Amino acid sequence: MDKVKSKTRKTKRPSEFEQLLAVASACSRYVDEKSAGFRSKTTRDAASQLSRQMQEIHELLFLPIRLLIMMRGYVEGIYDVRREIRRLLARHEVRDKAELLRRIDEHIEKSDNPASRPEFVKESFEDAFRVFFLPHAASEPSLTVLLSAALIYTWTAFECLASDLWVAALNHNPRPLAQSVLGSLETDSDTGLSSRHIQVGLAAKHGFDLRHCLGTLLKPRFDFSSVPGITDAYERAFGKSKQPESLKHSDLRLLEQMRHLIVHRGGAADARFRTATKVRARLGSRIRVKPGQVHRCLLAALGASMDLLHMVENWISSNRSPSRASETDGRTEDRPV
Repeated sequence: MDKVKSKTRKTKRPSEFEQLLAVASACSRYVDEKSAGFRSKTTRDAASQLSRQMQEIHELLFLPIRLLIMMRGYVEGIYDVRREIRRLLARHEVRDKAELLRRIDEHIEKSDNPASRPEFVKESFEDAFRVFFLPHAASEPSLTVLLSAALIYTWTAFECLASDLWVAALNHNPRPLAQSVLGSLETDSDTGLSSRHIQVGLAAKHGFDLRHCLGTLLKPRFDFSSVPGITDAYERAFGKSKQPESLKHSDLRLLEQMRHLIVHRGGAADARFRTATKVRARLGSRIRVKPGQVHRCLLAALGASMDLLHMVENWISSNRSPSRASETDGRTEDRPV
């Protein structure tokens, strides 16, 4: 009896991949719910993009299940076609009709009894299920590829949110945000912007009106492909005291390092990766991405993204001119006092 109970508990316990799927499916709804009260167009647009990207991450992870569903439907369709062929054969005279009908009748008999369907169908489903839901040595290469893609897209969602939100905030709020960033910069011949001057050619390119494009012009001065770079950009614009603690989360740094390793080194572990993440991996060997790691990294990226959104929303709300309220939806444009 104890063995039966133990086996039942193991069967009911969801795998790491199933838990990851459940979390991924809820991320987009979470963003929508938490951003529903945003009054700033800057944060509303950024949250909408984040929600879409979270939905796409879920679609990516759900792809194996979708393929299984399609496969089952395809197999069922084959049997339906066989029944239709059998009906047509019975009505027309064709060569070897009796033999063809006999073979089709055999397949139809098996299709009507799920327990006796062709063995290759059963094995196909078992193999596919094992790859994505059960810990199995043969499944790791396929699962690692899928999870690696999910990690890359998760970092992309965070990086896009961080950079686009920062640019939009500075474009719509050049004073004091862009002014604060400009004041901290040294002269750079590539951008033509510094704390002391703006090149005439750059100003002329934008009609001598840089009020609503300073964020776009300043973006190349910062590295939004790393957590330290993102932190630096937000500190210069909003101040160090307003930085969310989630930017320091170890899982966010893990996401950054794993994404960098997969994209730039084909997933082969190097000394820098082992030192930065403390992940046990043999030098030169491909890291094995696990569902639990993607789970943690996804939540870390989502948490940091939402904290940045709330920080910018709160700043805009505190620095908004009450005379700039929209007449249509009761919400306001991002124009400070």
